[in-house]
Amino acid sequence: MRESGESGRDEIFWAVSAGSDTTAKKSFITREYGATSSGDWHNFDYDFNARTTYLFDGTVDQHISTEIERWEADDSSGGFYNSLRDALGWFSDRAADTSIEMPRSGGQQKAAAWSALIAIGAGLLDEILGWLTNDDDLVCSRLINLDRAALYALRDRPGNEDYWNFNGGGGGHHRLYLISNDFV
Repeated sequence: MRESGESGRDEIFWAVSAGSDTTAKKSFITREYGATSSGDWHNFDYDFNARTTYLFDGTVDQHISTEIERWEADDSSGGFYNSLRDALGWFSDRAADTSIEMPRSGGQQKAAAWSALIAIGAGLLDEILGWLTNDDDLVCSRLINLDRAALYALRDRPGNEDYWNFNGGGGGHHRLYLISNDFV
């Protein structure tokens, strides 16, 4: 949608972590998509066997929680990326734990409990990332919680497609398009 206000083109990558109430979890970092300008369109690399570009590929009973981050790559070392992967793996564990706890919260307290638990996990992830020294910039992150009704609504959109905005202000505005597979 809009590149950052920095000089030159943007070099972006995405970090994703998700966990469901069946303890299924996933986390990954995409490759860097360099020389990105306003109006550019990139497709994630896809390896069917590795299932590398699935936001989530597992079972869900009632709830799934995910953290998606859009980064501007500058010059971080491999150590930073390893630490980021570790933090995302940790968060996918917490997202699974949170999703499991949701059915135990009933009535009006359900949404508040979900938000509180996931906020704790997001806050801890933020702390972990804050300890890491790196030259990359976290531009925008979104914490998204989906229940079964939201998953069906996503699946039933025209073409099974939707997009989520990642507006990082001066760091750029990107849309992440999703295509949901048929599921029951």
